[in-house]
Amino acid sequence: MDMFEFDTSIVESPYPAEKFVARALRSIDDCKILALSGVEILDYLPQIVDIYNDAYCENDAFVPLLLSDVEPTANKMAKYVPYKSVILVFSGDRPIGLLTTIPDFNRLSMTNPMTLMFAQRAISNIRQYRAILFGVARDFRKKGVEVLLYNTFRENMVEHCDTLAIGWTIETNTPLIKLINRKIGGVETKRYALMRMDV
Repeated sequence: MDMFEFDTSIVESPYPAEKFVARALRSIDDCKILALSGVEILDYLPQIVDIYNDAYCENDAFVPLLLSDVEPTANKMAKYVPYKSVILVFSGDRPIGLLTTIPDFNRLSMTNPMTLMFAQRAISNIRQYRAILFGVARDFRKKGVEVLLYNTFRENMVEHCDTLAIGWTIETNTPLIKLINRKIGGVETKRYALMRMDV
């Protein structure tokens, strides 16, 4: 089994966003979209945990997230997400979609072990972001929520970001791969082979 990574252009959108966004908004009752910075997401951690556990629960080797596990990491990372690059979609009060991203710190030179200590200062120079979580509640898939997430990210980040890397996409996730290729315009940049071994 293979796993892919895609790069998508934030500056040049190859798809008619308005058409897909309008269709998605019509299919979701009482749709609300939030774009949040790292500090702002601290108020929405329970909703983020809920979406993650719903969206990823059918994956192999899934381990449910607990709020107590997420809070320490979120508090440490909040300062490294200064722009509104975390997107949540709600239907009424229910969270149904999540796109969390961070600056791609791989773009910084790691030859100096002190580099990360100054990562916060260097964020403005990082023009590529990386999707950490990109998930939709199971009963809201194929309704365009993914397009709402991506398009909202693009609108909020076009001044700060050139490309978004979407990785860890398993080849069996055909709906997401089709969406990335056809509606987002992603280009495959990496491919990893996954192997299972009995222990």
